[in-house]
Amino acid sequence: GTPCQVSAIKSYIGHNDNLFTVDLFCHGVPSPKVFYKYLEEMDVKNDTYVNFKDKSIGWNDSCITYKTNSNIYKVRHSQDTYYLGFVDNLYLRKSCHSCKFNLLENRPADISIGDFWEVENQIKELNDDIGVSAVITNTERGNIILEHLSKNAGYCKQVDICSIVKGNGVLQAPVKVNKLREKFFNEYNNSGNFLKSARDNLNIGDEVLILNHSYSHNNYGAMMVAYSMEQIVEKLGYKSKTLLFSSSMHSDIFDSFKRKYLNTTDEYDVWDYKKLKKLNKEYKTFIVGSDQVWRNWDYNSNLYRWYLDFTDDTKNLISYAASFGFDYFDDRGVSKNIIKKLLKSYSAISVREKSGVEICKKYFNADAQWVIDPTQLLESADYEKIIEGDCAKPPCDEPYLAYMIFPEDENASETTYSFINKIAEELKLKPIPLLTNNGAKQKTVGEWLATIKNASFIITESFHGTMFSLIFKTPMLVLALDATERNRLPSFFEHLGILQNRILYSLDESAAISIANEIIDWEEVYKKRRNFQQESLDFLCTALSKQIISNGRKNNGELIQLLLRSKRIVKRIFPKFIKEKLKIIYNKIKR
Repeated sequence: GTPCQVSAIKSYIGHNDNLFTVDLFCHGVPSPKVFYKYLEEMDVKNDTYVNFKDKSIGWNDSCITYKTNSNIYKVRHSQDTYYLGFVDNLYLRKSCHSCKFNLLENRPADISIGDFWEVENQIKELNDDIGVSAVITNTERGNIILEHLSKNAGYCKQVDICSIVKGNGVLQAPVKVNKLREKFFNEYNNSGNFLKSARDNLNIGDEVLILNHSYSHNNYGAMMVAYSMEQIVEKLGYKSKTLLFSSSMHSDIFDSFKRKYLNTTDEYDVWDYKKLKKLNKEYKTFIVGSDQVWRNWDYNSNLYRWYLDFTDDTKNLISYAASFGFDYFDDRGVSKNIIKKLLKSYSAISVREKSGVEICKKYFNADAQWVIDPTQLLESADYEKIIEGDCAKPPCDEPYLAYMIFPEDENASETTYSFINKIAEELKLKPIPLLTNNGAKQKTVGEWLATIKNASFIITESFHGTMFSLIFKTPMLVLALDATERNRLPSFFEHLGILQNRILYSLDESAAISIANEIIDWEEVYKKRRNFQQESLDFLCTALSKQIISNGRKNNGELIQLLLRSKRIVKRIFPKFIKEKLKIIYNKIKR
């Protein structure tokens, strides 16, 4: 145990020849109140195994690991708010700052153990990032036992004790009090928000602004993307806010969800470059993603907003799981060269589909990482809160097949409806739509989630219908009938290396029945998913922690605006032959 714990047990028991004690080089013990609040805000359940110093990914930048029956979640120490506050002495117990048991001359245990920091200066061949233990004997019994153990040890070498003390200051003096300790506890006790209070006093992680399709009035997947992006950024210890673009379409149900579950800005006009530019004064980090944020929907220059053209050169720009929608870049109405310049100033680029990696390289000469959809970075419990918040129930008492087809139910072909009804009949399930039509009441987000969670089977064309079937472990059949779905969904299953056989590219009834009768090995699926999750989480952690002095973007946004304005003016004023000359000059400047 810690030196104070060893001292306590020896004081209680007294001398006992059968008691052998080992203590640790102790940095200090944090407030249990703070630790449990941290676990609560990270949504760590009581049955979760927590390893505070997991060195499996490396000794010099180890991690905190949370392990449940279905998932393993790792956060590097260098990117974890709780750990950073721990080593900065922000919330250690007061007694730790005057501890007498930790000092080298006063250690109560027979043997003391800890990390042998600076081992590279003593035994270079052991500097392999796996870790080396320093062992100090404090009693004659300790000497005898260590001598016995060393005969069977894989490697044991005697060194000058000063070399151990040099890398472990706690052996010389108690850790110093952080001057902001009292301020932190005052703020934390008043607000009840550990992560916010800690980050404010550690002076790390300004608020992150996230841009995605949160303005939607009918897209459940877009709502879940916005929710999951905010949640995961908050779990990593940063404050988050979602940039809300104004829309002519509104939904009481979706607006209510945003007010309750999202932290959004005021509405901004996507064309109002000057107003958007003012956001640079409030935020240091901007994330675009996820979903089809880089798809050229409108064939005009508002696409540049989605490449964060309004940000300045001191900002940390990140794309997380951005999607182009297709396996090629549609450049109608926009300039690939302008987008190439914008992407050049990103500190980290990631895309949702494998084809996105190729698009970034081919069209923009940019390196991108393939990452998991942000909804997959959370677990079912994170979404069950929404179901409970809406008091949402299953849509019926009997077993049912839920289906989600696009572009809208009312536009779906009779052939697709007939296909779904036949499969439901064959499986003896009642068909239930996930999207409403013909004036029926729109499902709340919680009801949409509950319908997926409680279904016996899912048929979906929707990417996020598929994602939530996976999250709730609901057996699914995926229809990839058009070009968009043929790019997005197979890409995801390919990375998992599993479930590809559950995608149909035509309305084949016999194949559908065969798929429906196959049992999914969810343990194997989640094992594959876990690896993809961790790769993606590592990408986001690293990207968020980057310190930007200049990203090289200076005046790019203003230049783009100038070029667009001059092009419109030239179009209105100059005769055709001058226009052609100016067009050549314009293209040169643009390049």
